[in-house]
Amino acid sequence: MRNESDDAPVIIDTSMRNIAAEWNQDGSVLSVCGILIDFNTSKESNQVNFYSPFGHLIRTLKVPGNEISSLSWEGKSLRIAMAVDSFIYFANIRLQFRATINAIN
Repeated sequence: MRNESDDAPVIIDTSMRNIAAEWNQDGSVLSVCGILIDFNTSKESNQVNFYSPFGHLIRTLKVPGNEISSLSWEGKSLRIAMAVDSFIYFANIRLQFRATINAIN
């Protein structure tokens, strides 16, 4: 939502059982952690999905372990910490930037 009276909020279907969600420092990336359930094999897996502010999936990170319980961004949004079982996993986050080349005539 852009504000508390937004008539057209962005709705994201993560297709998983959501545990926690956090915005990065400048609000450009939303990370949602949860448990993905494969109904064909009844297998559960932990994952973190990264979304743009408009709801587009940027990247998916699969995390080992039985159950993810939380996540948190580091102060400058360069790392993310995830609590899984009795462990804390850290991941470095690097954004990809597209280089623009201007042709000189």
